[in-house]
Amino acid sequence: MRNAYDFDFAPTGAVFGWDSDGERDEGMSWYRSCRIYHFSPGADCGWRSIGSGKVPTYALDSVRPTAEVHRGSPTGVEVYDHELFDASYRGGIFALDWTLGRIYLFRPEAAGASYQAEPETFLRTNGRVSFAPSDIETAPDGSLLVSSGGRGVAGSIYRISLKKKPPAKNRTAPDSLLQVLDAPEPLSAWSRADWQGEARKLGSAPFLEFLGCLGVGSAQCGSPRRCLRALEVCLELFDEVAPLASRLAASCPHASVRAQAARWLGVHGKPAELEPLVKDDSALVQRNAVESAARFWETPDSAALVKAVFHLSGSSDRRLRQAVISSLSHLDPARLPAAKTAGEKIVRGWALARATARGELPEESLELGLELLAEKTTGTEDRLDALRLINAAFDRLEAGADPRYATFDTQWDRVDLSGRRDAVKRTLGAIEPLAGTGDHRLTIEARRLAGKLGSSSPGLAARMAADTAASSPAADDMFLLWCLARLKGEWSAETIRKVAGIGLDLPAKIRSQGVGRDNKWNTYARAIWERLLHRHRELGAVIVADPRFGDPEHLGMIAGAAKETRVKAAAILLKKPLPKDAASIGKVLDYLNSQSNKKDRDAVQDLLRKLAGRRNLRGRALDGLSRAPAPNDRELFLDALSGDDLLLVSTALKGLDRLANPAEPSSEAFELVRWIHLADSDPTHLGLRDKLARRLEKLTDSDCGYRTGVKKSQGAALDCWRKWIEKALPERKRELDELLAGQLAGEKLVEELLSTVPWKSGDAGRGRKVFEARSCGSCHHLDGGGQRVGPDLRGAARRLGKKALLTEIILPDKMVTKRYYLTEYILKKGEVVQGRQVYSARNALVTITRQGRYRRLDPSEIIESKTRALSLMPAGLLSGLEPLSIADLVAYLEKF
Repeated sequence: MRNAYDFDFAPTGAVFGWDSDGERDEGMSWYRSCRIYHFSPGADCGWRSIGSGKVPTYALDSVRPTAEVHRGSPTGVEVYDHELFDASYRGGIFALDWTLGRIYLFRPEAAGASYQAEPETFLRTNGRVSFAPSDIETAPDGSLLVSSGGRGVAGSIYRISLKKKPPAKNRTAPDSLLQVLDAPEPLSAWSRADWQGEARKLGSAPFLEFLGCLGVGSAQCGSPRRCLRALEVCLELFDEVAPLASRLAASCPHASVRAQAARWLGVHGKPAELEPLVKDDSALVQRNAVESAARFWETPDSAALVKAVFHLSGSSDRRLRQAVISSLSHLDPARLPAAKTAGEKIVRGWALARATARGELPEESLELGLELLAEKTTGTEDRLDALRLINAAFDRLEAGADPRYATFDTQWDRVDLSGRRDAVKRTLGAIEPLAGTGDHRLTIEARRLAGKLGSSSPGLAARMAADTAASSPAADDMFLLWCLARLKGEWSAETIRKVAGIGLDLPAKIRSQGVGRDNKWNTYARAIWERLLHRHRELGAVIVADPRFGDPEHLGMIAGAAKETRVKAAAILLKKPLPKDAASIGKVLDYLNSQSNKKDRDAVQDLLRKLAGRRNLRGRALDGLSRAPAPNDRELFLDALSGDDLLLVSTALKGLDRLANPAEPSSEAFELVRWIHLADSDPTHLGLRDKLARRLEKLTDSDCGYRTGVKKSQGAALDCWRKWIEKALPERKRELDELLAGQLAGEKLVEELLSTVPWKSGDAGRGRKVFEARSCGSCHHLDGGGQRVGPDLRGAARRLGKKALLTEIILPDKMVTKRYYLTEYILKKGEVVQGRQVYSARNALVTITRQGRYRRLDPSEIIESKTRALSLMPAGLLSGLEPLSIADLVAYLEKF
């Protein structure tokens, strides 16, 4: 599992857990949503660390979830077993989602050997209060108690109950036995304090008598819950009668009771007592009996039980077949029965594979899998299981039990197959015909295995490259590219052209399908294309020469291409129309700045000057100009300083520092004094304050006693520069006084906005334009667009409430989740780069900076790196916004 925050027991004894999604994988075929799982012995939920190693849910080596709900942050779980809410809630699973501020309800129903449920939204916040639910319990009166808070959200506890409680039922005083059997929430401490004492007074006899009346045909067997409770009480309080209670429950007409009996007969019974339940007509009972059977494998009288369990290998119930494999994996391999049917061959093969030592190939398992693929009568499901069996057989060659997957399995890359050439050749011959079958799952698994074994078949590569369409899911196309990147051998020019086309068509497909992507998506894509380019050098030139090339998303495809290819790509981009959205234009500008040759440099600088007048592109344009500014760019930098956008100040300073000092410095110094007073009042801006001070010292040629790196306020130095301005520009003294008096910092600004912004007038439509203009989508995903470099914003406004939301925006460094910490890199030339690492390899490291720019670093140039509890989001995002625009932005965020 990835990160199961909580679990609980259902009245049937089943255990349900609430697992987190693999948000870093969103947009890839191996993404896993938030899931409710039914836990059982030996069950594997298929999680394999970060990356491509997740086991798909259709596979025999992964259990299927009880329910799925896509993105979120699972927290508390509570199975409801009280009579306050109506009967439809009893046994229902309440599961909390911290991120989206909601409570889900799942009502599990038996489905073969396991359970299935559909998600329902039981409760969600209306956005007027902060609601970040973290835990949930049932109170003695049947209401739900929900705690909320954490990570900057105010702590609170909510009670959820009925608006009007049902009238008290007219009934006689309950029988003591029924009082115990009907106790609400019997596993809760407050309930146990009531019923345990009463049960001890009664002794075991009444509960055994109740169970004794439950023989087949008994008229008194009306409540499976009471039967289960009678069994549970005997098992928990009266050890001496546990074997008898388990045997009595084994004859109950209710499958849920027999299933629990099967569970406990493995502890208190004998193989002969368990065997009838292995042959039960309920898959739920059979699964529990099969799991319990593993306790008897070392006993001398278990031969008949082994045969009965092995006979279930042919079951069409996947969870039951998984239980058979798990149980028989604990049996001495020498005692495994011979396999005749397809199901038996699969089970025997899996059990033998699991018994094989790491680093060895389970030969018989491989032969059984290949035999099934060769047989024309093998059905689709068995064929799929055979493919997974073959994959598992080769997996045993890896040294580690749980390899840490990234884009590719680095442990598998170290496996030496040279001594297994015959096995590899026969396997590739058997699976390659399946790499384009009508069943999507068979196709995926055949391609996965062909890539794993490094097929060099040009025909297979050609068929795979041709197997995509305009309607195919983008995640499937990425998986196809991932498989192609693992193949070996030479490809035809046509195959290379089609592979390039898959990548070139992906950006438009992602947008049209509304695919959400986490920042890891770029890491995966980069690794895939780097491997493809490494194996097929001509691919980069084919990509750039294609008329479709030019989307900013295409640039990641050629990051590993030859320098001349990247330079040619920059020249092509320069001639193409700019994209419409600011984030995409920013990517183009970054690429032009880093890859253009000297011939195109003047054209790039002219483009940057044109874009410097567009507010949402101004920062990117000035950043490019600041690298090699011309004298006439000074006015652009001064204009940025005289505005109200804090994000532009560092860039403007960098550009001005590279120009000669102006003949008349007072106007620039005026703006610097204004900004340094603001930076001095907020501890998150101390680095900027030092830069402003250095520039002021240079312009004014005065020593005001400023000390670099000092965290506390340096009011004396600031007053010194303020007096310099008053002397140099006496006519602007009043203007400066008013500006400084109006500057609010940090928490004071939050309180000011809470009281002055017209919140009721906020418009979500206008707010979306603010969101786009401030380039929020370059880091955050919302409304089907944007990137997942920073946290997903769905539910954020509702969860946090207005005060906490404003604090997060205005003071982004105040409360940073560890996942989003920045890394500070100190380079050999003295430059300090702060950013969030998105890609790392032996010869390259890519980080996204606080200015939203992707920066490629050479690891050999890095002297030191350290993690900083700072946010990638820069301060000052609300600078220059009218109060109504802030209300619009929050209204837009509250929609989701």
